[in-house]
Amino acid sequence: MALIAYFQSVRSPKLRLETKVGDGANGKVVSTVPDKSGKFMEVANDPGSTLHFTLICDNDAFARNPAVKVTIVRGLSGLQAASGWSLGEYGPDGYKSAQWDGGADYPIHGGWRRSLPPFPLGGLRLTKNEATNALILLRWVAEGIRRQSTPLIITLR
Repeated sequence: MALIAYFQSVRSPKLRLETKVGDGANGKVVSTVPDKSGKFMEVANDPGSTLHFTLICDNDAFARNPAVKVTIVRGLSGLQAASGWSLGEYGPDGYKSAQWDGGADYPIHGGWRRSLPPFPLGGLRLTKNEATNALILLRWVAEGIRRQSTPLIITLR
């Protein structure tokens, strides 16, 4: 019995990240609007301009200390603080990354899902007023697995 418990404790989780833009119907953020100065276009503050993340453990291993990092690569700038997320790297156009840390409080059991706090894009500025899409790099990790990543292209309409 002890060997079975040990084997299960050292197995690596198969962790994947599911992402949905808004309600997931079209993968586009809500129309952009001029900012107060009229110089920049901003993403509208709307439920359709929110990213929703779910971490999923696809095997029966236990994912300890999960974390997700969102990095704006191009198209948008000026990340703002969001509940449950910590701001990260800072550049000439403001913050360009944010991170959710599950730590020991939010493990993901084998075969289970964990929804993360919503990540609003509302209020972010387009880097060019004619920008038609944004590139965001998503990375996730947990104890015992290598960092995984995927690009996310969001159409700005």
